[in-house]
Amino acid sequence: MVVIYLTPADILANSKELEDVLKSLNQDGSHLWKVRGASKWFRRKFLLDINEMAVKYEPTSKSSCFQKQKKNIDLSEIKEIRRGWQTDTFNKVEQFELKRRAKKADGKSSVDEKACFSIIYGPRNDTWDLIAPTIETAEKWVRVLQHLVSLYRSQDEQQSYERWLRKQFNSADMDKNKCLSLAETMKLLKNLNIRMDEDDANKLFHEANTRKASGKNPPPEVLDEEEFVAFYFKLLRRPEIQDLFDKYATNGSLTASKLCQFLREEQGEDPKTTTDEECNNLIKIYEKSGELRNKGEMSLTAFVKMLLSPRCDIFDNRHKTVYQDMTQPLSHYWIASSHNTYLVGNQLSGASSVEGYVDALKRGCRCVELDCWDGENDEPIVYHGYTLTTKILFKEILSDAIKPYAFLASRFPVILSLENHCSEPYQRKMAEYLKNILGDMLYVVDPDEDMEFLPSPEKLQGKVLVKAKKRSAKPVPPPRRKSSSSGVVTTEKEIDSIDGDSADIRTLNTIPTPSVNTAQGVDDGLLQSPTYANGPPKASMESLDDSDDSDPDESIDYIDGTGSSVRKKGVTTELSSLVNLIQAVHFHSFDDSMQSGKAYHMSSFAEAKALRLIEIQASQFVDYNKRQLSRIYPAGSRTSSSNFDPIDFWNVGCQIVALNYQTEDASNFYNFAKFYENGSCGYVLKPEILRNPKTKFHPKGSMNEKKGVMVKVEVISGQHIPKAPGSSEVVDPYTEIKVLGIPADRSKQTTKVVPNNGFNPVWEQSYSFRVYCPEVAMLYFRVKDHSQSGSDMPLGHCAVPFSSITTGYRHVHLSSLKGVALTPASLFIHITVKNVDGSPIK
Repeated sequence: MVVIYLTPADILANSKELEDVLKSLNQDGSHLWKVRGASKWFRRKFLLDINEMAVKYEPTSKSSCFQKQKKNIDLSEIKEIRRGWQTDTFNKVEQFELKRRAKKADGKSSVDEKACFSIIYGPRNDTWDLIAPTIETAEKWVRVLQHLVSLYRSQDEQQSYERWLRKQFNSADMDKNKCLSLAETMKLLKNLNIRMDEDDANKLFHEANTRKASGKNPPPEVLDEEEFVAFYFKLLRRPEIQDLFDKYATNGSLTASKLCQFLREEQGEDPKTTTDEECNNLIKIYEKSGELRNKGEMSLTAFVKMLLSPRCDIFDNRHKTVYQDMTQPLSHYWIASSHNTYLVGNQLSGASSVEGYVDALKRGCRCVELDCWDGENDEPIVYHGYTLTTKILFKEILSDAIKPYAFLASRFPVILSLENHCSEPYQRKMAEYLKNILGDMLYVVDPDEDMEFLPSPEKLQGKVLVKAKKRSAKPVPPPRRKSSSSGVVTTEKEIDSIDGDSADIRTLNTIPTPSVNTAQGVDDGLLQSPTYANGPPKASMESLDDSDDSDPDESIDYIDGTGSSVRKKGVTTELSSLVNLIQAVHFHSFDDSMQSGKAYHMSSFAEAKALRLIEIQASQFVDYNKRQLSRIYPAGSRTSSSNFDPIDFWNVGCQIVALNYQTEDASNFYNFAKFYENGSCGYVLKPEILRNPKTKFHPKGSMNEKKGVMVKVEVISGQHIPKAPGSSEVVDPYTEIKVLGIPADRSKQTTKVVPNNGFNPVWEQSYSFRVYCPEVAMLYFRVKDHSQSGSDMPLGHCAVPFSSITTGYRHVHLSSLKGVALTPASLFIHITVKNVDGSPIK
């Protein structure tokens, strides 16, 4: 077998227009400034190393005794190339330049934005922020890197697998002679999670060393790349697939008609669409042997490749594009939503960043949150109020994230959930920025008072909706307030909360007045958090929740960023005019909402309050969500940015279930799996039981024994199971299979442990699951490493909504909790789904 991957020759062959520039950056490179802060620039020489497929720079050494260490980014890690000042670091540079220009008579900038660009890379969206000596040099780098990123993205799953294999070879080649010795090969086996007898490994090594038999003297005791591939595939023998292949093969190969038979009988594919002609095309795609391809036959190797392809994934490949009806009302969809989107760390002292919005939007998130406060220099800012989190400018979120990225991953509407803590002048500036920066993207049409349902995602595509409180038409008397000599402002307002956990940050029972250092402020473009004379505010954790319970026009006193008490008169006319289809209102009761609530009214619920409502009024909650939007947000006590389990809220049809996207946890992984369906567009159509006004559904009610499905899962084997982070030991893997959904459906089964083999463990164990409500269920696989002493560490995950499950022999491709693919780690399973009476599902 010949390994195919993106080689330097491939790059040049696909880059004729850029060939001269590419060679120049590869051979000569460029001196660029690497920016780490407003006044922290470091001049370094950067190279585009085509042979190593990486962008590199070599830092200077402060001492001759320090060895120079090259820094690099693998081309496959690069997510995006951005022109200009569009990262947090460059935003600091921009602020610094504005401050410097204000003091300089000529008003000229020392940095040309057109000479700046950023490389975004890695799972955490790290950045290299670079300034070129000329605009032309910057443009060279941007064009070439964007081209290479596009080349990588055009490759299919098989090429990703082959790139991984090449990377294993190169990492094992310690002396960089493009060959592997037996010692290097044994080390590689351990890295691949294989514990193998040395005599057996030695035997396979010499069998693969074909050049040894060529008569050379002395015979080479090493494997070149092609021999390594042969060695590797001998290790990867998969008898479970060999048996399946032999069932349909004749004389060691599959004809198009036999392949067609396999896909229909084993994989359940439709005979109308799975034809001999299509199977001939599959042979042309996966068969590398010209002889077999010309005969219209498929080898075992090609068969394995097909089984590893998206066509034979457990997730229905057709659902990777938008396939659902997008003309239903907004309330009929689950909507991918982020909580405190600006935070990239914890809720009390973490950093705020525009990158939080960019990352969320690129992942298909359709509802992002902005907590808006008065800032310095008459600028509205976004941060987690009354905490030590850092601050970012409201306008930068709009210009650097919302405008360029709102519709990059999805064409369907984006919701800006505004938590408005600003005084009137700042609200007017917010409205001005929303209109001037977003322009035609901003939806400004007032709703029909008598509309029965909200418009559809299809009708609203390309539009940004503002969710906030609307200015009331009737005057509302101010709430009673008390102040004490201790400097504590107390506001009394009735909160209609079942459990008392929901409270607006402006209605804290006790809010200490901060003592602000007058010397603080914008320093080199950095927005500082306030300092407090007696430490940070000691308000309860629940008081940090961002509820919409307060009346929009009530006049209250609050403490601004300078420590002054400011009279706030509610929502201004300018900002209120931009709030239309999603008007935040106080929730009184489901009866009240059903009688007088408008389709464009929505309420937010703290997680504890929402869970209590589900416990006592689940069916009413379902009915409410058929017409109006609801938003669920994490409790303020989750200061580490942990998340609640979103499944209970999805089960009653809550659309905007807001999670802390920056946290790698099971909740976010379920959310990733939920919205991977329907083309990752951020909108997933709820099932009819959660949409039809005539249907009554209670997720905790009694189940109909005649309804639902039986699911049978055979976990056959695993491939390339990764090691636990930080561990060097070969793993002892086992697999958990869970059904997630309504309480009656939740169950878990666990395979046996396979000792000392993460490379190709074999389980061959079957399990059955009774699922009453597959419409909201999800199948979850988790591979863990069995430990004799400590906790069993998770190694890989996969979750699939029942609506997107395919049956037959399938590969389950594993990823991290962040949703990053752990290529080529996978499980090989067989799955059947039938009605409870045994009949096939239509």
